[in-house]
Amino acid sequence: MIRVLVAEDHTIVREGIKQLIGLARDLQVVGEASNGEQLLETLRHVACEVVLLDISMPGVNGLEAIPRIRALASPPAILV
Repeated sequence: MIRVLVAEDHTIVREGIKQLIGLARDLQVVGEASNGEQLLETLRHVACEVVLLDISMPGVNGLEAIPRIRALASPPAILV
């Protein structure tokens, strides 16, 4: 099972992505974030293999979050 964290500030888009991921047998949404700060905090507490990352989010945007995600001890793959 591949654990996915969805980072998207638009609720309707985030919910749609989560529904699509839910259709795949080998994918599981283990967390979500609506801004960059929430994403980084969630990654401190939730293990995942993949982050689906929106570039344009309030606060810490996706581009600013990428180096901080890569600096984690076991960084997940990042899909923008």
